[in-house]
Amino acid sequence: MVNKKEFARLNKGGFIKIIEAVLGVLIIVSALLIVVIQRQDAVGGGLDETLPRLLDDVARDNSFRKEIVYDSDDDATTENKIIDYLSGRLGDRYEIRVVICDFDELCNVDIDAGTREVYSAERLITTLSYEPYGAPKRVRVWVWER
Repeated sequence: MVNKKEFARLNKGGFIKIIEAVLGVLIIVSALLIVVIQRQDAVGGGLDETLPRLLDDVARDNSFRKEIVYDSDDDATTENKIIDYLSGRLGDRYEIRVVICDFDELCNVDIDAGTREVYSAERLITTLSYEPYGAPKRVRVWVWER
């Protein structure tokens, strides 16, 4: 028959094996997560998918829309506001350039990104159907790592 001391010792051994197994699984899962996150960063963190979504948010924002379509005299201020908005969403590790140009105009800017990958997106911003006198504009964004 097993006395209480031997029984307690046997339970401790089983408990320790369970803890070891859980820690082993946690280590393996952590390593897999680190590999997946590093792989995403190497691909650019999905900027090719993120930039169009962010520009859609800019297009849906009525204050941005009015500044882009109606206040064409002050495009530099609006461009800086868009850069601030995108920086808040993407973080400080990216350099961002924004150009607002007319619908039929070519949107280009000189970029000094070196050998880094540059991601670009463009969005057409138009007036709402009940807002007259606005001309459609294009917002073009370039993003690269600092």
